[in-house]
This record gives sequence, C-alpha cells and structure tokens, in this order.
Amino acid sequence: MKKKQIPVLIILSIVTFLAVIYLTGLLYFSSHFLPGTTLNGTEVSFMNREETQDLLDLMPVKLVVDEKDKDGNDTISEELELHDMDGIDLHYVAQKIDHYQDAATWFLSLLNQKQLLCDKCEGSYSKDVLEKSISHLYCLQEENQRVPEAAHIAFEENELKIIDASDGSLISKEKVLQLISEALDKALSGETLSAIDLRSSYEKSPDSNRNELESQFSVLQKILNKKITISISENKTESLEGNPLKELLALKDNTFIVDDTKLESYANRIVDQYSISSSEYIKKGPLKDALRKALLSETDTSVECGWAKEAGTRSSNLIEVSYSEQMLYYYENGELIFSSPVVTGNEDTEIIAYGTYYVQHMKRNATLVSSTYEEHVDYWIGFDFESGGHILGFHDAQWRDAFGGDIWRTDPSHGCVNMPTDKVAMLYEAVDIGTEIHIHE
Repeated sequence: MKKKQIPVLIILSIVTFLAVIYLTGLLYFSSHFLPGTTLNGTEVSFMNREETQDLLDLMPVKLVVDEKDKDGNDTISEELELHDMDGIDLHYVAQKIDHYQDAATWFLSLLNQKQLLCDKCEGSYSKDVLEKSISHLYCLQEENQRVPEAAHIAFEENELKIIDASDGSLISKEKVLQLISEALDKALSGETLSAIDLRSSYEKSPDSNRNELESQFSVLQKILNKKITISISENKTESLEGNPLKELLALKDNTFIVDDTKLESYANRIVDQYSISSSEYIKKGPLKDALRKALLSETDTSVECGWAKEAGTRSSNLIEVSYSEQMLYYYENGELIFSSPVVTGNEDTEIIAYGTYYVQHMKRNATLVSSTYEEHVDYWIGFDFESGGHILGFHDAQWRDAFGGDIWRTDPSHGCVNMPTDKVAMLYEAVDIGTEIHIHE
C-alpha cells in the first residue's frame, strides 16, 4: 500500500506564510523596538525612534555617582537626577539606539527581554544651578563626613592606644561640582555619559612618622607607670600611682598635660585631710607646683609637702579690704600685686566684718545657701566670722553689673565681699589656706 504524501503545495504555503511573517517583523522591527524592551528602565516595546525621542525628552538625565560611606570603607552608589529647570536643559538623544537590537532575530524577543541604556545627551546647564542640584548628595551631608586623621596616640579609659591613620570620608562641594561638570562637558561634546567615581578624590589622611609615634608612646607609658610618693610629714606618706595618677593627666597633641581642675581637687583633698589647723597647714600652692612637675616625670618621684605654721602672726601675703573705699588690695611681701573694686555688706545687713582673719576654705563651683537665697559662684574663698556664727568669704557675683563706689550703701552683699569674676579668679590662684586678711573701715 502506498504511503500518503503531504502535497507540495501545502508545504510551500506554510513556508511562504512564515516567510511573510518573518519579513514583516524584520521590516517593522528595523524601525521599532522589540517586544519586552526597556530603555533607561522605561517600557519602549513597539515604539519607533520619534516616539522614543519624545519619551526621552521627558526623562531627567541621570548620573550614577559612586561615593564613600561615612566610615570611608564601603561604596555608596547614588543616582543624581538633573530635571529640566531654569538653568538646566539636558536631554537624552535617541540616535543609534536601534543598533542595540538585532531585527533579524526579532522572533527571539518573544522569549527574552532586552534592557537598553541611552547614554548620550545634549543641551546645556548652569554651574550655579548644578551646584544647588548636587547639594543633597550623600557625601555632602555633614553627618556623613568624617575628617581624615593622621596616626596618633589616644588616651581612653586611662589607657594609651596608637590609632592608625584614617582617610575618613570628607570631600569638598567644590571638588564634587568640578568632577560632575567635567563629566557633563564630555557628554555634551559627544562622549558617553558614564558613572562618576568620587572615591579617589576624597581628602587623604596627613602623613605621620610611625617610628616617632612609637617613641612618643614609650615615653608616655613611662609617665603613666611611675609612682609618686608624697611626704606628708616625717612619719606619713601617701602614694599616687595607677588610675588615680592617670586621672590627673590629659593628652594633647600626643603629649601629656596636667588637668588643672583635677589637680586642684586632689591638692584640696591633701590639704583638707592632713592640715592640723588654721595655724598649721599644708601650703597648697607649692604642693600643686611640685605635683605638676612630678606628674610629667618619666621616673618615680617624691614630693615634699610644705607646711605653714603660726599663721596667727602677720604673713608675707595679705588681703586688705577697705569698707569706705570699697576696694580690695592684695600684697605679697609688702608689694601690691593687684587691687579690685568690691561690694560689701553694710550696717543694715547686721554683718560688718572688721578685723583680722585667715583664709579657711577654698572651693571652685560652690553654692551659697541661706534661708532667703541660693546662688552659684565660680570661686569661694571663705573665712570664719565667729560672731553670730556666720561664715563669710570672697566670691564672684555674676548677677552684678558693677562694683565699688556707693553700691554697698543701697545694694549691699549679705555680708560677703563680692568681686568681679576675673579678679576673684586671680585672688583664688594667689592665696592659700592661712593667708591673712585685714578688713577695716
């Protein structure tokens, strides 16, 4: 029996039909985008060049900007959109985009999607307007900028560390504007508009000498690891070492300095703890000077406490206050060092402190409290006024605008001697517990 054969005419019809479909697709997609095609992320399937250009005219020109993260380690990629505005007129150009696809294999596009990128642009821009447009970039936000640091020594939690150099994440707005302008200028001259990499243009860390740093580190470790022996008296000593010693130091420019506020507190503690009376006490000024020198020494050191005795006799240092003049005078060895206008109490305050006294209390950042007021003062130099149980002193009075003259008659103190802050600061540095005070009419 004979096999059935497909008529030649049917085969030719099918081939012809397929050829017509293919040629129609070839002709159509020679001027139109293939199905499943996007351009710069926007669907352009079946669109011709004119339609595509109209679409591109509505798209903002986008620049990919590569930046450092705020720690300076990783990369942040950000899109900068340059919308049409007064001063910026930039558009993508659709020419040659159809070369990005093969019309001869158009039928394969039914299975595969195509993502195209237009990277040619034309137009113009103003640098002033561009500068405003880039101001929101990640790298130009203050919270994302870290200043480059040279390798340095840090003193944290009473421990020394060498911190390696860091380039940080700092780049100037001027540099960003320059690099973006250069990229746009190249694109407008016909080159491809490519991503802009800012990372190599960030500021670099300053140069540092590692060997010199390690040598400084060794010296600083010796300062921290030493022991200071404070000779209180013939049979009594106190040691200063470890964390108590470290807490009196601060690091500045890879060198130790003494923290004067903490040294003042430490010296006050020694004076208050070991002084015997107002007539026999440790001199704070010489103690602070000796401690300051010892704290910066690289070797174990001894400090001798200097004692003042018989403070009840006239000393070489003297504070004199005149009620009638409303003036304070400070003398050392009979020589006037400085003077200051003051405000004292008067008869109405029922506290007139005429007589000879001696400095008994010294304190920074004190609070004066009574039944009628509570005032903070930066400096307090107290002396006992036994009549009536009052404790009087010299202190700043920042609530006053003026001192001296007749102020004390109409706006007196509560009995203390009010002084300008800068003058009482000088007095505080000059005197010690036991300094003589003479107050007269």
